[in-house]
Amino acid sequence: LFIIKDAPARVNYPEALGLRHLAFKVKSVDDTVKELNAKGIVKGISNEKFEPGRNITREEFVTLICRAFNLGTNQASVSFNDVHSGDWFAPYVCCAVEMGIIYGLSDDEFGAGINITREDMAAIVYRTIEKMGIEISDVGELFADDNDISEYAKYPIKVLSGNHIISGIGDNMFAPKKNARRAEAAVIIHRCMEKFGI
Repeated sequence: LFIIKDAPARVNYPEALGLRHLAFKVKSVDDTVKELNAKGIVKGISNEKFEPGRNITREEFVTLICRAFNLGTNQASVSFNDVHSGDWFAPYVCCAVEMGIIYGLSDDEFGAGINITREDMAAIVYRTIEKMGIEISDVGELFADDNDISEYAKYPIKVLSGNHIISGIGDNMFAPKKNARRAEAAVIIHRCMEKFGI
């Protein structure tokens, strides 16, 4: 049983973690994490701690995507200097790269250990939805900081926000360069699974 001792059942997680944008019309982060854990999609930092306010790395998020969308793993090697065959995340990174849902920071660096940004998280989710052949078309309004969003992430963010999969941080701001947190990743993954019946 996954017990989240660092996130008691009655805590308002979005408020406590500064993640107010997660608060609308979703079950508690605690329930979401426990449900995803029961399905083998998310794991804690330990048997008793999830650390919802902790940043999530590129390889951690890709792993969640592969598990949630049942993409499987890939044992093929990749040309990244920071991804080795013995790394726990290597099969997931190889699968995601092979499918074209994530790219390296360069031809020889994946960016393992680097925190993923909110705009990169959105881009990966959108690419995954496309690769799965899921049709999604509703487009949200522009965020006030749209000029700060990288070109490759603009449309994914508009589509995901229009479908209530991802949201801003308040005051019509998206904060594209801000690091994503484990709680945010779990909620977004869960919204995808519920919306698309995964």
